[in-house]
Formats: sequence, C-alpha cells, structure tokens
Amino acid sequence: MSFEKDLRFQNQEVNKEIRLAAEKAADDERRLQSAYRARVHCFQQLVLKDGADSRGWRQQAEERRLIKRRTFLLEKLSDYDHLFPLRQARKKRHGTTSLWLNSTDEYETWLRDAKSSVFWLSGILGSGKTVLTAAVIDSIFRTRSAHDGIAFFFCRYNDEASLTSRTILGSLIRQLLRSGLQPVGIESKLAGILENDPLDSEDLESLLIEALASFKSQFILLDGVDECPMEEQRKLLNILCRAFCASSSRLKLFIAARDSVGSDLRSRFPELYCNSMRHQEVQKDIKTYVEDMVEEKQRNRDLKVGNQMLVLDICNTLVREAQGMFLWASFQINDLCEEDTDEGIRERLQNLPRDLNETYERILSRIIKRQKCTIAKKVFQWVAAVKRPLTLEELREAIAIEPCQEYMRPERLMNDINSVITICGNLVVLDEELYTVEFAHHSIRQFLLSSSYSPSLRDFHFSVQRIDHGIGEACVTYLNLNDFKRQLTRRGTPRRIEPLEILSASLTSISDSEFPKYASRVVKLWNHQPRKSSVTINHLMIGSTTFAPILEPKYALLGYARKFWLHHTTTFSESSVTWSLWKAMMINSESWVELPWTVREWLDHSRVVTQWILDNDHCALLQLWYEILVTESGFKNGFTQPDNYELDYLIQEISTKPGSLLLHSFTKRVHSISGIHARSYQLRSTMLMGALQIAAAAGVLENVKVIWEAIVGSGPVDSGRVVNVKHKLFKALQCAVDHEHSEVVSFFCQTGLYTNNELEMIRWRGTRTHLPNCTCWYCGDLDWSLLRRGNWI
Repeated sequence: MSFEKDLRFQNQEVNKEIRLAAEKAADDERRLQSAYRARVHCFQQLVLKDGADSRGWRQQAEERRLIKRRTFLLEKLSDYDHLFPLRQARKKRHGTTSLWLNSTDEYETWLRDAKSSVFWLSGILGSGKTVLTAAVIDSIFRTRSAHDGIAFFFCRYNDEASLTSRTILGSLIRQLLRSGLQPVGIESKLAGILENDPLDSEDLESLLIEALASFKSQFILLDGVDECPMEEQRKLLNILCRAFCASSSRLKLFIAARDSVGSDLRSRFPELYCNSMRHQEVQKDIKTYVEDMVEEKQRNRDLKVGNQMLVLDICNTLVREAQGMFLWASFQINDLCEEDTDEGIRERLQNLPRDLNETYERILSRIIKRQKCTIAKKVFQWVAAVKRPLTLEELREAIAIEPCQEYMRPERLMNDINSVITICGNLVVLDEELYTVEFAHHSIRQFLLSSSYSPSLRDFHFSVQRIDHGIGEACVTYLNLNDFKRQLTRRGTPRRIEPLEILSASLTSISDSEFPKYASRVVKLWNHQPRKSSVTINHLMIGSTTFAPILEPKYALLGYARKFWLHHTTTFSESSVTWSLWKAMMINSESWVELPWTVREWLDHSRVVTQWILDNDHCALLQLWYEILVTESGFKNGFTQPDNYELDYLIQEISTKPGSLLLHSFTKRVHSISGIHARSYQLRSTMLMGALQIAAAAGVLENVKVIWEAIVGSGPVDSGRVVNVKHKLFKALQCAVDHEHSEVVSFFCQTGLYTNNELEMIRWRGTRTHLPNCTCWYCGDLDWSLLRRGNWI
C-alpha cells in the first residue's frame, strides 16, 4: 500500500510540475506574444509613419513639380516684366497728385456697376495718363476683395515687344492665371497650345476667356494702347471685345489712351464710361506739380532766383499756360534753370512756347547754338531706333563708331558721357534703376521722326528706316573690328570633306569577315537617304565656331551688337557700305554672334529661317536667299537646295501680305537677276506668275500692281511682247474672278492686254454686275458665274 501511495504522490508531484511548467510556458508565451505584439505595433506605427511621410514627400514633390511646370508654362506664355513700367510711373508722381479721378462720378459709377463695363481715360500728349493709370492700379489693389483678379499692362514706345498684341495678352493671361484659381484642365490646354508657338489670335482669346473665369470679378487696366501699330491695336481691341462679351463674370476694363482710339473703342464698347485729362481737377495737380518742382530746383540750387516774389510769378504763369500738360511744364522749369538773372527768367516767362513741338524746336535751336548738334544727333538716332534702351557705356561706344572703321578708336569716345543728358537739352533722360538712356517722353521720338518746317532743324529729323540702316552698318562694323580678331582663338581652315571620303574611312576599319554585312547596310541607307551636297568640317560641327571670342568688359556695345545686328540690317543691299562684311558673316554662319536659328537650319533653308524673314520683313536675307537659290553660289558653301514647299510658302506669304517691303525686294531681285544663270528665266517666270495668281486670289490690289509691273513693266502693255505669258496672266485674272475681287479684275481689264473682242465675249454672255471702283465700259456688264467657267479665252 505504501508503494501505491508513494506512486500516487509522485504522480501528483509530476502532474503539478507539468502544470507549473505548462503555466510557466504559457506565461512565457504570453509575455513573448505581448512583446511581439508590442514590437509589431511599434513596427506598424513606424511603417504607417514612414508611409505618411513618404506620401507627404511625394505630395510635396508633386506639388513642387506642378508649381515648376506651371511656372514654366506661364513663363513660356509671357516673360515680360509688367511691374517695371509701374515702378517707373510711380516715381514720376508728386505728392497728392493723381487722386482726383477716384472721386469723379464717372469713375465711381464704373467701379460700382454690377455688370461688366469699360472706362476710357483720354488725354493729349504729356498730360500724365500713365502716372494716373499707375495711381488707379494702386487704388484698386488697396480696395479689392479676395475674389477680385487684377491684371495690367503699360505699352512703352521704346520697347517693341510691348507694342504687340501677343505680348500684351500673354502678360495679362499670365497675371490672371498666376493669382487666381486655375480652371480644370487649363495647364494641359496651355501646354498643348504653347507647342505651336507663336500663338495665334484664337489661342490667346480662348486662354483669356478661361483665365477670366477663375475670378468672380476682374480688373484689366491698359495704358498707351494708342502707341501700338494700328494692326496690333485693332487685333488687341477685337480680342478684348469678344472676351468682354463672352465673360461669365464681372469684368472691369480700364483703358488710358489718346483721343485717336475713341472711334475704335466706341464701335466695340457702345456703353462706355469716359473721362478726360482736361478735367478741371487736373489744373490742381499741375499746380501741385509745378510748386513741388520749383521748390526742389531751388533746394538743389538748380534754379537761382534773387527776388522770391518771382517764384510766385513762375508758378502762376506755368500753371496758366500748361493747358493740362505736365510734360510741357517740366521742360519750361528746366529752361528757367538755365537763366542766371531774374531779368532772364522774366523774359523766358513772357515768351513761353505754345505747345510741345515748339518747346522741342527751341531746345534743338539751343543745341545748335552750343555747337553740340553732331553728338546730339547721333544720340537721338540711336535712342530712337535701338531694340532695347542702351546703357551710358553702350551709348558712349555706339556714337563713336563710323562705318567700315577697322579698329576701335578710343580717342573718339566721350570723356564725360554723363554730360550727354545736358548736351541733348534734357530731351533724353537716364533711368536710375536700369542706368539706361531713353527719351524723356515718347512724343519727342514722334517729333524727331516727323517732317521739319524749319530748315535749320532739318538735320535733326530723320526716318526710322534710314537710322535703322545706319545702326545696322555700325553693328556690322563693330563686330568686324580687328580688336576682337586679335583676341580670338583661331582654328585651322576647314577642309572640305566629300561624303564618300567619310564612308571610305569608316569601311577601312571593318574586318574582312564583317565587311559584307556592313556593306549591305550602307547600300540600303545610300538608296533610301536623300543625297546632300558636300559640307565642310565647320558645318558638320554644328554649334562650333571658327572664332571663339574672349569677351572683355571694356567692349560695352558688344553684347547689344551680337544680339541685334541682324534686326538692324533688314534694308541692307549691295549699295550698303558694309554689305560685303554682312554677307560674309551670313554665308560663313559666324556663330559667335547670335542668330535666331542653328547653322544646320540656315544651310537647309528651313522653315525657321523662312518664317523669321517673313516676320521681320528682312529684305537683305531674302535677297541673299534668292541669290543662293538662283546662282547656286551658295551650294559650294554647304547650302542645300530648298524644296518646292518652302519656296511656295515664301512666295505665298510675301504675295498676300499688304504693304510688305519684302514684295518690292522680291520682285526687284527676281527681275534683276534673270539671265545670270541658265535656269533663272524659268525661275523668274514661275515665281512671278505664281505670286501674281496668289495676290489676285487674295484680293491684294497693291501687290498685284507691284508684281504686274515686274512681269510686263510699267506703262501701256505691248500685247506682242507678253503674248507668250498671256494665258498665264489670265490664270491670275481667273483667280480674282473666282474670289470676286472686283478691284483686281478691274485692274486687269484696264491694262490693255486683252482685246475688245475677248472682253466683248464676256460682256455679251454676262449679266449686269457693276464693279463700283472701275470706270471701264467692260466692268458694267461683268458676269461672275460665266467667268468662273474659265473657258472663254
């Protein structure tokens, strides 16, 4: 029994140990599970945190990418600095001037009007419209709500880019898209449109309408629209008018311009709020302005007055005679500063000029008396025609350059270029922010470009075309100075390489076993690729240069000349003194100067070159292009034969562009070069006939006359002399008939080329359709439908 008892006891102890071990194992398992779960939880939290961080980083990266892409698209749409003119206008404001408009009934009504409306601020030259516009912009920025969008633009006479509808609308759209809630899909649309830059009018209009939709209310403010060329001005107003009508939100349009745009504005915006700078409140601003200016001149010791009572006479007289022109008052104050006695000041006050033109004439007369007219004329011409304002140092070198000089002549440089402002009678001013020289007002440029009634001042008046040509010759001369050639790294003269030489050199490096394989590939390529003329090493190395310039800071004008030399040479011809230098630069593709195309595009006569010629009316490039085409002289220098498509495109664009200088240059060049080469007569006939048909179909009468004269000459037509081309000329007449251009048809009828019997056939078969601009007997009985059949001759 004791054995069994011991056995049961041992069994119990074993079971107890087992239970303890099991409980301990379970407890250990629970602790391990707990620790594992804690670690898993911790890991999960870390994973979640890392995931959240990663998503945050990806989101930030995506936001940065979108912002970068948006910024890139907006900058591509417009990179024009619209803030700079605003800052300039703010600087010209004195004290409490330019506040009167905000309190006028017309302006307040326009501002409070619940629907879209237009406000026109009119005024004469020099009346302060730009300064007042800047004040209006500042006022709207201060009082606008968070849902109001604002975009503004100042057209500047000395910045050609600011006078195009493309630049103006691009800047307005960029401002609206940058500050507002962008419509869905606008970026994709913008990216797609910008691929086809330059943008056309339809693209700009569509973008503007979508940009306006991002605000409940928008303000668009424009100054100086009247400075734009008439074609650009009307294109801009048409787009604004359509956007105004299509806008679903409240659009407030503010336009500051001279009276000359009044009819265009009223025809597009019948309900027009307007106010004028002739407002009586302007007199108060002029009084404040004159008093501040006189006080400032006295404080700076520029105006020296003995009797202080004279100061009151100065202010009263200038305010009374200013007629609302701040600019006129400013020039008279500067003139008074030149007097050293009270008597001289009183004489000036008693003999004040009546207007701005008389003011400018007196200033020019004083420049002549001081014998400073040579320098002043050069300064005026450069400032009037440059593509961007020149700095003082650039201007210093520019007025010292003479065409065809071989070296820089330091002795010709002005020792004190800062005195040029005084020499020019304050007609030019120095921009303190950019340190550039420009006219004190755009009316000065207009005055110098107009005709002079005074024989003594005739030399100060000039045409843009003439001075632009002179600046072009100066730039070409400057870029060919030997000073630069001494600082250039010369490379060896490029050796001409035939394509077969390159092929031969490549095949010699291939082993005999692999030769058949490569040879078959070469044959296949040779049969399928167009064969080009031989090229030089220079042309194979696209982007490389024969000369690598080491630019030195002392050549201040070099940057401007390198960038704009081609823009100033649009009217170059064989009679230009630097023609040979210019032609050599073009044929050799001097790539250390800036060109709007690559060397390969130039050699291939690509669309980039053709379009640039058309956009810039570059007669010299067209002349050189045609010379290379007809004489084949350019093919020896690596030029390729232009395809017919490019030639047709060029002729079509030239023939349909009214008033283009290119057409006159084209017809003159085609006519003069015929006979030089065996195929030149055929080219001449084909080009001129094609151009005549295109111009007739487009209804551009002035172009039809120019091309007609190039074909048959001026004066009465000798039918016997043109009998061989008479049927081709009829095709041009048929084109005019097909498109119902009555004036062109009338012109053909009156040339005398066609006999009365031929015209009688149409008269007999036709119905009476009167052509009002033609007085010939034939046009009274013209039948368009019969003429379209084209079988009467």
